[in-house]
Amino acid sequence: MVAQRRTHPAGILWEMDIRPKTKRIFLTLLAVTLLAPSLVVAQRAPAPSPTPSFNPEACKEREAAIRDRSRQLAERAEQAREKIGQINDRVIEYNEQKAFPAGARVANFAALRADIEKKDEASKNNLEKLKGIEEFSCGADQPKATLVAHKAATTATYRSLREYRSAVRNLLVTVRTADSFARRPTPTPESTEKPRGIL
Repeated sequence: MVAQRRTHPAGILWEMDIRPKTKRIFLTLLAVTLLAPSLVVAQRAPAPSPTPSFNPEACKEREAAIRDRSRQLAERAEQAREKIGQINDRVIEYNEQKAFPAGARVANFAALRADIEKKDEASKNNLEKLKGIEEFSCGADQPKATLVAHKAATTATYRSLREYRSAVRNLLVTVRTADSFARRPTPTPESTEKPRGIL
């Protein structure tokens, strides 16, 4: 077999061992790849999708499930808010009864508490908006608008609850860190000596 030097159309030199059968296959594949774009038939535009129409029967079937789901989301959000509030109360109690008497001082305690109160108020307002949305009904003028409003209110409520939880977590971490530093024993000159090894 003799290696022949061929020049690629792009100017790259390659060495290949060309056999007659391989040459035919290679040229066929090359021709197909070069000519394929011109052989492609223009694709038809996709058919327009039918506009969704209001189906009263389907709405009636799902109406009870949608109402239950909406009610459950609001109840779950209220329970989460109460639970976060309980954790916040326990952190403050821990700070006042255990950490502060032990000598722990949180420098930005007031700022963290103000942030928690702001986030708590925002979550309370969003929860009230969620509860204030009218109940879903297929007989309403625009049932889809009610669903969209409920989804937006639910999203805002859960976002504000996550921010409230994050603010409480920041206070907890700060108090625990200050407490651990306050309870750390101060080193004495004897304890700073390096232990002597066995000779």
